Amino acid sequence: MSRSIPSSSARRHYLGVPAEERQQQRRRRLVEAAIAVFGERGYHAATVREVCAQARLTERYFYESFKSMAELFAAAYAEVLGQLKQRTLPAIQAHAEDRPLQMAEAGLRVFFEYVRDHPAQARLLLVDALSINQDVLQLCGDALHEYTALARELLARSPAGAPAGQAEPGLLAAGLIGFNIHVATAWLLEGCATPLDRVVQTALLAYRMLEAPPAAPPGKEH
Repeated sequence: MSRSIPSSSARRHYLGVPAEERQQQRRRRLVEAAIAVFGERGYHAATVREVCAQARLTERYFYESFKSMAELFAAAYAEVLGQLKQRTLPAIQAHAEDRPLQMAEAGLRVFFEYVRDHPAQARLLLVDALSINQDVLQLCGDALHEYTALARELLARSPAGAPAGQAEPGLLAAGLIGFNIHVATAWLLEGCATPLDRVVQTALLAYRMLEAPPAAPPGKEH
């Protein structure tokens, strides 16, 4: 008795799930596994086998979606950055009618909460990303550019009126974001031991320039 050959349509479906969708599900599992493994062991100590074991997939499925661990890291980085942006940007926008300093504080609080609550993701963003390859560095540069543009908008909104008139706005904005990153990295490496409120207020010191200078007392000249 001859066996029937499954049709191409049947081969593309398994338990009612199209093949393309199953591949995307496996890819997603690998990215989630990579975040966990990289966060625990660091990118340079991790292996394809460990990531696949975490994802409960065989290694052949790894190469179905990724050519290398660096390519997987880039996908994991993009996923984590997307998670962070989904939290921080709405928090800042919710304070769009407030003073720039309040907008900055809202964004910083959500950022540091994310670092505290998701240390694996934070390590991937803040520690490992700078040591992978040029492609990942480009992703880091693109993210820095986005957040620098946001900081420039805060500077432009300042009632102090271009709070540092002698400074170049783009470099000043980049410096503010770099300050955030370094504070967050140091905090992460200490195990987030310093209380959150203290960390937020520490980072916020760099943004105090956004406030208008105090008014002169009546009857006194500058």
